[in-house]
Parts: sequence; C-alpha cells; structure tokens
Amino acid sequence: MRSSFEIDSDGKLHVHRVTKSVQAPHPVRLTRQAQIIRVQIFDKCSIDTLLTLIRQCRAIRQPIHIQSDFPGLSSGIHNDSASFCFKVGRIILSLFEEHHRTQFSSHLGAWLDVASDTHKMPSDFVSLARQQVTNLETAAALSQLTEDMLVNAAFYRLGADFSFRLLKAPQLVRFPEIIDEWNPDLYAALPIDYAQWITILAEIAIASRMPLLQTGQIQIPDNDTKELHQNSFTRLLYPIASDLERPSNYRLITLSYLPESDSWIL
Repeated sequence: MRSSFEIDSDGKLHVHRVTKSVQAPHPVRLTRQAQIIRVQIFDKCSIDTLLTLIRQCRAIRQPIHIQSDFPGLSSGIHNDSASFCFKVGRIILSLFEEHHRTQFSSHLGAWLDVASDTHKMPSDFVSLARQQVTNLETAAALSQLTEDMLVNAAFYRLGADFSFRLLKAPQLVRFPEIIDEWNPDLYAALPIDYAQWITILAEIAIASRMPLLQTGQIQIPDNDTKELHQNSFTRLLYPIASDLERPSNYRLITLSYLPESDSWIL
C-alpha cells in the first residue's frame, strides 16, 4: 500500500494526490510504500517545513531514502531516523540563527563526540550526561535522576499540540526573564525569539534521541548597566523519549551555563 504526504511552507501536512495540475509542489514530500520510506526535499524549505519533517520522521524505524535539492542536505539513504533528524535539525538551527545573528550563534554536536574532554565543564553536565536513561519510559528515567543533578536544570514537556511547556526552571536564572512564571507555555513565559530558539533545540533533541552539546555566543544584558554584551555559553540537552511512550510524555532536560560569570540560563 502506498501513501504520500506533502509539507507546505507553513509546516502543514497535505495528502498528496497525483493530478495534471501545473501547480508547483510543496517543499517536502514523504512517501511510504511497503517498508520503503522516501523523502523528497526541494530547494526552498522554511523552518516550519523542516520542523514538521523531523516530527514526522522521528518515529520511523526503517531506512529513509532521501532525494534532496536543498543546500547542505545530500541525497542518500539514512539507516536510522535519529541521524537524519539530527542533520536536518542542525540546518534548522542554522537558518534560525542566521536571522538572529546578534542574539544567538552556536554549534550543536553529539555529547558522545566530546565526552572524553569534559574537564572544563560543570560537574552537573557530566553527571547528567552519563545517565543512560534517554530511551527508558519517562517515569523510570526520572526515578534514576537525583535532585543534586537537577538543581540547575530546566525541564520541558512536549504537549499534544507539538508545543513545549516549561515545567521547571533553574533555581537561579540570570537570563532570560521569565515573563509569566505561572504559565508553562514557552511563548507566554519567555521572550518570543528565545522561546523559538529553545523550541527548535527541543525538537532537535527529542527527534535525535541522544544527549547533545551546544556551544556558542548569546547576547545578554549586563546586570548593572543593562547594556547588551556577548557571552559564551554551553548547553547540555538531554532528551527522554522512549519508543514506548506517547509524545506527550516526552521530556527534555537542559543545563545551560555561562562560564565567564559562573551563572545559569534557561
């Protein structure tokens, strides 16, 4: 049996029907035939299009056949969805940060790639990253994490509408200001650009199903003068996203550290 969907520039899914129309196709087409998954990606894709793509692909456990005209994403076969979602996720992050260069600039990599060189990182990072609970059911995973590991952590939950909720902030947060601490919706609780940035990172981590390390620069106001300055930061993203759980039970834990001021952010 064959099924085919397209994703438009707003990130909405459409059932693909073969017609004689000369209308241009949507930016992404996903086709499933028997056990074969094919993804066709055209040369112009929005952030919303690519976010929907990784949401659709993260649960796939068969190889994904990619035909791509999009810059930075080569055609070929990905044997697992996590590696594909991670690659697409890095493109999404790059597109977003290109439009917010003065605010955010970063590199995102797998924790395993830096796990042997952690002597300059806070002990919180190492303690959390060493826990092998990313693929456990959520309740079992959380039961293995100690309170000491999570004092400086932020907790997020994926909602049924694909939006993320802030469940817990670090005890002392230098930045950003939490606008509405009683409203867990990120876009109500945080400045909109920061909420978008965190949402993109959360989507990437959940879809990649592995701990990630983000390093870079972030623009933060000085505590005294309120003038904006670039600060180095390091962030660990630790997803809990078991195949046995519904997406609404997925969790993301982050530790975000400013080494120059020895302080924590969301």
